Amino acid sequence: MSERPKAPRGECRWPQLLLPLLATLLLLAPHPLIPGAEAQERPEPPSPPPVVTPPTQPVTPVPPPPPAPPSPAAEQESRPTYSVKAGETHSGDLYMFKQSVNIAGTQEGDLFAFANSLKIVGEVTGDVAFFGQTFLLTGKVGDSARIWGQDITVEGTIDGDLIAGGATVLIASGGHVTGSVKAYGGKVTVDGTVDGSLSATSGQVSIGGHIGKDAVITCDQLQLDPEARIGGNLSYESRRPLELQDKGIVAGRVDFLPKLEKVKKSPFSAGRLFWHTFLLVGSFLLGVVALALFGRSSQRIIETVGTDTLRGAGIGFLTVVVVPTAAVFSCILIVTIPLAIIVILLWLIAVLLLAKLPVVVWAGRWILRRLGRPAPSSYASLALGLVLFYLVFQIPYVGWIVWLGCVFLGLGAIVIGVRAGYMNRRHSEGALVSPGSPATGGQAAPGPPSGSPMTFGSPS
Repeated sequence: MSERPKAPRGECRWPQLLLPLLATLLLLAPHPLIPGAEAQERPEPPSPPPVVTPPTQPVTPVPPPPPAPPSPAAEQESRPTYSVKAGETHSGDLYMFKQSVNIAGTQEGDLFAFANSLKIVGEVTGDVAFFGQTFLLTGKVGDSARIWGQDITVEGTIDGDLIAGGATVLIASGGHVTGSVKAYGGKVTVDGTVDGSLSATSGQVSIGGHIGKDAVITCDQLQLDPEARIGGNLSYESRRPLELQDKGIVAGRVDFLPKLEKVKKSPFSAGRLFWHTFLLVGSFLLGVVALALFGRSSQRIIETVGTDTLRGAGIGFLTVVVVPTAAVFSCILIVTIPLAIIVILLWLIAVLLLAKLPVVVWAGRWILRRLGRPAPSSYASLALGLVLFYLVFQIPYVGWIVWLGCVFLGLGAIVIGVRAGYMNRRHSEGALVSPGSPATGGQAAPGPPSGSPMTFGSPS
């Protein structure tokens, strides 16, 4: 192996060491030939001066276009009166809730109207159902008609059956019903033509037209004009029979049933006595159970009868009216029908048996205190009050008034007492969650002594 020649002693080696170091520094230093270095040394350009925009002229707002005029159908819907004018035709069924409905043209389909008045001068090709005050037909109905109102007049044609109920029902001399007629009202007059049978129940019935088949009439007074004709049998019930023999009015048989005066039932009949005995015993048993189970709450309800009488009667009246009405309206939804039936059953139990109990106990307690018993038992007050009140219930007219008063006042007292108990319970639960309660680490609220007796049905 060859050895590396050594430098002679005394020779300077610093130039050999500095040359590589200077070359490295020259490479790292910025140089004009290096793009990066030129970019670092280039000064930033000055920012452009702000642009001053000249003031613009104010823009005049453009008014919005006028709204389009409503369509004839929308305009018709917004009016209180609906009309199909002469020469016009409406296709499809109509369901109208208006002040008045006038059909002078053609209605192709059924017509249902809940209005103050309905006037048909033109034609309705389908059925007609009307609920309102005044009905007038001078045109034609292509199918059956069911009319309920105050004044019903048929001067046109009904190509089907007619069911009518109102204060006055009139089939005028020009009226024609191709089917049968069932009429109910204060006065029924048939001067036109009925191809089918006639059934009329009214205070006064007058027939001066033609009946194609049988006629069954129940009324106080029946009048048959000499021009009247009945193609079938006549069965009528009225106060006086008619002389119809050899007059050619009735083609078939004539049956007369005298209308008897209503016999007033005795207030002490066997059925009435059994019913009131059942109510008396049922009310007593229900009262005993209520006093035993809800002793303290029942005392609050009984005291409400004497301390808050007027308000209790008013609340009871509203409860009697509102609860069944709301239950009936809820039957519109099929799923609520079972709940509505349960509510009505509970309402009947409350009205027939439960509502009068607070009033009965309060009255019995008041009588016993007047007789010298300062702290009468609630059970004794219940028994005495029930017997006295059921005797009063047997008095004609007065008994109904007293019974209604007991129901309204007792039911209102129950509602007020239950609500007061509920509010007291909420207040006590709120007190248990107060800062001094065990839930927050404090001391528990003091309760009644453990040795205090529990009483049922006694005054608190």
